[in-house]
Amino acid sequence: MAEPTLYLFDGYNLLHAGSFGDRDELVDTLASFVAGRGVRVILAGTDIEVPEVARYPRTATSCARIMRDESEPLPD
Repeated sequence: MAEPTLYLFDGYNLLHAGSFGDRDELVDTLASFVAGRGVRVILAGTDIEVPEVARYPRTATSCARIMRDESEPLPD
């Protein structure tokens, strides 16, 4: 079975650069996105809590580490 697609978002920039009216609208949108597609979502650089979404408080360090960890091949 194939691994689900991973989406990595910078939560702070997504909230402030997007057309979201407030944090609740962003949370609802991300929760619907995850539920409707069966994907993995990581939200970095924010304290926004979203059901079924992994969250990392620091953006730059977390994004680099997440991408490194996610790109490592799985063991046989």
